[in-house]
Amino acid sequence: MSTDATNSSASEPLKSGRDQSALDAVEHDTARIARFTSELRTMDARFSEFDAYYRGAWSTDRDDENAPNLAVTGEDYPWDAINDYLDALRELLRVATELQTRERRP
Repeated sequence: MSTDATNSSASEPLKSGRDQSALDAVEHDTARIARFTSELRTMDARFSEFDAYYRGAWSTDRDDENAPNLAVTGEDYPWDAINDYLDALRELLRVATELQTRERRP
């Protein structure tokens, strides 16, 4: 990509320092998105592990009178955690779709 001042439009002259800072910020943000995308798979693996537990052994563990009184053995906390995770994914998808499909001029 060229940084030649002749590539900027006449109505928006190159503002060297500010434009370079904006470019640096975009590159930094892009790296953050890439790291988050990678981490999202790890997050989902943890969710899937908990979701499998919740759909399986959780009901037995919850009914065990000798089990410690933890949030995981309650009824509301696990249910809320699962739904909050899925809601967060839906919001992420909504925002990413909105940003990706927004009309942008080259």
